[in-house]
Amino acid sequence: MSAKYLKIKPSDDFFRKYGIKNFEIEYINLFSKKREMEIFVKVHDFAAHGEIQDLRQMLYRNFEDGVKLKIKLDVNPELIRKNVAGFVKFMIENYRDESKRYQYIFATYEVENVENNVFVKLPSRHLIEEAQKTNVKEELKNKICECTDDLIKVEFTDGEFKEIKEKLKAQSELNSVKASELPKYENTGVKNGNGYSNGGNFNGNNNGYRRKKIPDMDAVPFSTLDILNIGDNVALEGKVFNLDMRETKNGKLMCDFMITDYTNSVSCRIFFNTSEDIQVKLGEWVKVTGSFESDMYTGEMYVRTQKAEAIDSKDVKREDNAPKKRIELHAHTNMSEMSGVMSIKDYAKRAKEFGHSGIAVTDYGVVHSFPFAFKEANEDFKVILGIEAYMVDDEQDLITNPKDKMIEDEIYVVFDIETTGFDPFNDKIIEIGAVKKCVERKLSGEFSEFVNPEIPIPPKNNRTYNNY
Repeated sequence: MSAKYLKIKPSDDFFRKYGIKNFEIEYINLFSKKREMEIFVKVHDFAAHGEIQDLRQMLYRNFEDGVKLKIKLDVNPELIRKNVAGFVKFMIENYRDESKRYQYIFATYEVENVENNVFVKLPSRHLIEEAQKTNVKEELKNKICECTDDLIKVEFTDGEFKEIKEKLKAQSELNSVKASELPKYENTGVKNGNGYSNGGNFNGNNNGYRRKKIPDMDAVPFSTLDILNIGDNVALEGKVFNLDMRETKNGKLMCDFMITDYTNSVSCRIFFNTSEDIQVKLGEWVKVTGSFESDMYTGEMYVRTQKAEAIDSKDVKREDNAPKKRIELHAHTNMSEMSGVMSIKDYAKRAKEFGHSGIAVTDYGVVHSFPFAFKEANEDFKVILGIEAYMVDDEQDLITNPKDKMIEDEIYVVFDIETTGFDPFNDKIIEIGAVKKCVERKLSGEFSEFVNPEIPIPPKNNRTYNNY
């Protein structure tokens, strides 16, 4: 490894010699200065773990003076979809070989795919807390994301998989009850002389305390929440964007949901009898009436709801009323890392709603959105497939006569020129400046000289170089 960087690919004889059948090495990057080796592996079967471990041990034996080894995995997507739990187990096993911390946490574990989640069972709550504290869970998620674009949810547990399946099934049944709107609810009991309810479905804490019925109120802005006191009555109008329904110990059905008016959000809670036909639909606008309370466990402020009724949507739909429609020619989708957030499907849907006849896709250096964009095209809607890229001449040497030295240890000259303009054929040089850099970032010399261009200098430049 005398060169600073090498890129190599093993021959077929290498795989036959070491009995490698379940993966292939696409290429290897070698960095002599950092003593680092990057191996890019394409996995065809999860049985490749043992072969990869043998390869890792062989390399460590051959480089006795130490080398930093990184193995980058590329797993067949079809293999992942067929056995998600097997894929997660494969990732744990592979990275357990590289990390003492992984070896400690995953000394004993089980993996099970339940519904749309992958649960990793550890022997104790202590190990789960240790995994969270040391970011092992996040690191595992990141390693999984490097191998697949599919969203795989990984959760740690110390419980039995059978219990988890039963809980998820019960939760799914609660959330699948169908109705067209968030149900209206009012306390139908008869008031006594003190104004308290003696009956009805709603009872605040089921201990004999009867909560006072809240009269109909006009909805107030969400900003009013900042000045409310605990126990104040309030009515709000908002859009439901989060929902959780579960049965309480006394047989009631508790519905926790959140609403927003796009300036602020608030949690709400309402109770029902399990015999009532109930469903909360995400995305609907509702008016809630209740009291502003503090959760006794979390301290979070929420609206303890007595009545919730569906109202007309207040979403403002944007329209393009221009007589001559534009076509977007520069757009980044969520395939442009750290640059775009919209999907190509949402992008095309909005353009069609606006009456546009087409769109262009110009992601940063990738074409991953092309297949999805192609599906959105039809006779009346065109999709222009593009890319935003930085082009370089890969045959042009950036450095001539290179030496096996770091740039900090080399001696070189940095120069700058000023010209009469930007035309390489007609404009001339009017000044040259340069500095010579030596070892340890010290400057050993400077040079600055004006040059007679033998042509008139433009007035803008002449204000600076007025000695001509």
